[in-house]
Amino acid sequence: MPIDEASNSIGESLPTITLERRDGDKHRYHTASRDAYSGVRAQWHDPNDAKEKSELIGEDDNPKRLRHTYPNQEAAEQAAKAEMNRVKRGKATLQFTLALGRPDITPMMGVRIPSLKAPIGDTDWIIVKTTHSVTAQGFTTQLEMETRKGQEEKDAGAVEESEQ
Repeated sequence: MPIDEASNSIGESLPTITLERRDGDKHRYHTASRDAYSGVRAQWHDPNDAKEKSELIGEDDNPKRLRHTYPNQEAAEQAAKAEMNRVKRGKATLQFTLALGRPDITPMMGVRIPSLKAPIGDTDWIIVKTTHSVTAQGFTTQLEMETRKGQEEKDAGAVEESEQ
């Protein structure tokens, strides 16, 4: 199932939730350099020529090279496309710990947190991992999120941590 489709395994749309700053104990925001990779290159083995060839998705200015050698051109192309999508989504990440756990929140849901300062509050996020914990302090939920497809980040390289 492709990441960033905001749907469950049977194709039903998942809701986009709106959280507020007061819902969380702490958050960590990180952006990667926008120009880190211009493309992705995947190697594959051509049995007819007995040579290693490569498949490029994106531009050849500064491509990320995948370590694995794929058995055919199609597999290499699929891997390069998937990695390019991951690189685009991973331009910004946000970890947000909810003070009161929410068992209804699951990966692949969309999230908006408009009460956080820009660019965090202006970004549409998608949950890639949820961690629910029960401790002596109570039930909490930690969300790990990435930008949704097509989002452009304004402050490359920024890291912000906040505890409330």
